[in-house]
Parts: sequence; structure tokens; C-alpha cells
Amino acid sequence: MRTNDPAQPLIKLAVTANVKPVPAYVSRINGVDLAHGERIGPVSAWPTAHPSITLQRGEQFAGAIRLRPESSDSINVNPTADIVIPLNGGNSGAKPLPDDPAVFSSKIRKEGLDYWVDLNIGPIPEPGTYIRRIEAPIVGGQKVPIDVTVLVISRATLLSSEKIDLGRVSMGDLKNGRVISTRIGIRRVAGSIKITSVQTSHPFLKAEAETIFPGTNYVIRVSVDGTTLKPGSYDCSVQINTDDSNEPKIVVPCKLVITE
Repeated sequence: MRTNDPAQPLIKLAVTANVKPVPAYVSRINGVDLAHGERIGPVSAWPTAHPSITLQRGEQFAGAIRLRPESSDSINVNPTADIVIPLNGGNSGAKPLPDDPAVFSSKIRKEGLDYWVDLNIGPIPEPGTYIRRIEAPIVGGQKVPIDVTVLVISRATLLSSEKIDLGRVSMGDLKNGRVISTRIGIRRVAGSIKITSVQTSHPFLKAEAETIFPGTNYVIRVSVDGTTLKPGSYDCSVQINTDDSNEPKIVVPCKLVITE
């Protein structure tokens, strides 16, 4: 910082900050504003006061919503008390989350001037959209509403194609060096997934995984080594091995016809 004092024209300041990483569970909440959160009356809710979470059937979620008041007396709650949880009927076609602590529970705790609403959701066995409103009491009888939406899907890993048709190829084309190849796109829509290995049912069928975005997007490149093939119809498969306990193996059937 520069000054107009000849004796001290320059003042240096050291700024120290304790920057914590964003909790991993935040990536599971859709459409949040990480920089600003969401304003609800005299309270800032982070990452949002309307958490929308996508879960695979049978999956669990544990996370928290931070409530930060404008001043130290903006919120006055009992940190050890369970939050009052009335049903929310505002989302047409959605089901209320069951009154079952094994499926949904919430609690509020205090850390400094902040209050954290802890959420524990799932496992939910049936696919569908579920909702719940949590109301955290504040001074003057007002409440901070937190609307939770949970979309439960039957499968969290989507493939660009559930089967591969490699078509009809003649022996003449193979001798002339025709390349037979294709690819399968893999996208994770809830949580993350890691492809641990890829294998094929036949030696002439080759497959390898390419990471587009770790945890969510992959491409499986499939090719054929035609040097050993003879005329006929081949039913084969590509097996994609993952770290997902719900779907550790994804098998994609393949079809190839070699003509004279």
C-alpha cells in the first residue's frame, strides 16, 4: 500500500486465510451457487436452501446445509433439538420422504456463529421424486425453510448404446485393411464411478477405456483384429468393470458378421 508519507511511502500487509476445501457431498447437490449460496430472509443458506439431490436406488447421502445469520442474534435455536419437519406438498407428482429415520433424518448443530443442518438420506428402494421441507426456527417465531428434493433413479450409469452392431464385413474388405471400430460413451448421472478394467469375450475383439472427465465421463473404444477371422456370425461382448458396488460389471453385447 502506497502512502504520501515520505518516511514510510510503502506499507506491506500480510494476509493469512484458512481456506478449507469444498466438502465432497456438495458435488451431489444440483445447481448450487458455491460462491454466494442462497439468501433466505436474514439468513444465508450455503450451498442452497433448496437442495436437489440425485441418488441411485439403494444409495445413501450424508451432507449439511449451513445457515449464517446477518448478526449473532438472528438465529436462536436449540442446537441439540431435532428440526421440525412438516411434509411439503408443493412439488406436484412428488412423494413425501417417509417418516422413517432409516430413510431420512435431520439435525441442527452450532459451530461459532453458523448453524448446520445435517441431512441423512436413503437408502430409498423405489425410484421417483421425493420431497421434504425442513423448518429451522429463528427469532420472532419465523422459520428458515429448507426444501429438500431427492430424485431416485434405478441406474446411475448411462451408456450411449446398450449393444454394439459391428455390421457385415467381407473377407475382401479385411484383406484390403478395412478397420472395424466403434465406441461407447459412459456417463455417470449420480455420484462417481471409476472404470477399473475392460475385457472382451473373444481375442479378436479389443477394447480400451479413455477417461474424459474422472468419475463421470468415459469412452470405451472397441476395435476388431480381423487377421484371424473366418466367414461367419460372431456374438461376443465387452465387459466394463467398475468400482460401483451396485453395478460392478457392465456387459455390452456385440454382433459381427463376416461374409465371403
